[in-house]
Amino acid sequence: MNRTKLNAIVNILSLALFLISLVSGLVLWQILPSGDGLGFRGGPGSRGRIFMNITRNEWLDLHNYSSILFACSVALHCLLHWRWFKSVMKILGGES
Repeated sequence: MNRTKLNAIVNILSLALFLISLVSGLVLWQILPSGDGLGFRGGPGSRGRIFMNITRNEWLDLHNYSSILFACSVALHCLLHWRWFKSVMKILGGES
């Protein structure tokens, strides 16, 4: 696989993971916030909170895993562009 194709795959994967993390974070923040007053730590009186047939805990898992994978894909993106980073640092550092 050539480098351009690999960069494209990593970039598309990063975008997809970012969007999943963004949407799940917004759902957790706006639609299924914690501290809903339904009982102590899911005790008696609590009922499962669901959005789009997915529970809050499942949304939280989706958010956490997609965020971790996104961070890994950004690290891979930086590794693939390491030569560019080095050349920019030389330019900014005053070296020619």
